[in-house]
Amino acid sequence: MDEGALDLAVGRIFACGLLDAHSVKCWGANFSGRLGRGVLGGIYTTPLAVHGIGDVGELANVQGLSVGHGHVCAVLANAGGNVLGGVLMQH
Repeated sequence: MDEGALDLAVGRIFACGLLDAHSVKCWGANFSGRLGRGVLGGIYTTPLAVHGIGDVGELANVQGLSVGHGHVCAVLANAGGNVLGGVLMQH
């Protein structure tokens, strides 16, 4: 990654990095949409920016990451969150 990383969340076949700018980039297997790109499928070897809520812009103001079997959770600065995988949704 070009930017410095604050955190790295690693799943079985994918990974996501929390960057200095509090944005997220992910790479690996995109099954169930877990890379947050708004599409299903594909394998990406280059880190790609995660889309924002509703696929608008890039996900921003991320404070932390956590992974599960087929998803990534992003904790946002406003105490909200995003879940990437299966369905991109706001909590």
